[in-house]
Amino acid sequence: MHFDYSSHKYVYSIGENFRSLLPNVSPILNKHYNVCAVVGNSGILTGSRCGTQIEKYDFVFRCNFAPTEIFKKDVGRRTNMTTFNPSILEKYYNNLLTVQDRNNFFLSLKKLDGAILWIPAFFFHTSATVTRTLVDFFVEHRGQLKVQLAWPGNIMQYINNYWKTKQLSPKRLSTGILMYTLASSMCDQIHLYGFWPFGWDPN
Repeated sequence: MHFDYSSHKYVYSIGENFRSLLPNVSPILNKHYNVCAVVGNSGILTGSRCGTQIEKYDFVFRCNFAPTEIFKKDVGRRTNMTTFNPSILEKYYNNLLTVQDRNNFFLSLKKLDGAILWIPAFFFHTSATVTRTLVDFFVEHRGQLKVQLAWPGNIMQYINNYWKTKQLSPKRLSTGILMYTLASSMCDQIHLYGFWPFGWDPN
């Protein structure tokens, strides 16, 4: 498989372990909800006390595996889907190099309790090594976690083309835009939390 934002010379070989983690049916196939929330992880919800309101939506999308427990008053705890960029494994879980790192990651995943973990592993070739680490971890812990894995393939050309029709064509779309795009295909009404309508804070 090629990568969306890397040279076409780079490929990722899909082995049996990876194939064994792919769902037989998409976890969002034919799913439809009345009112959904897309919750960003920028931190601007701190002190907002939006948590109770967010909990009431039919489906809650979150970004970048953001923690919820210690911020539940502001962001709620409920998660139906969250993204997981491979770089998170490097930044917060030390690439699972120690037993403690692996335990911490396992406990974080356990809190998702059946939610969909959306892993955009094929954006950049630099994610290949981390993706293999993830695959090995999920194979090792098969049956111990309720999380549903979603590995989007080469979808960015289609999403980019859609937003170009709306006069939006940055070099790379944000995770928030990706989640909003996905939500728009599943939800009648979408409420956004934790997003700033400008590229930079004027202050």
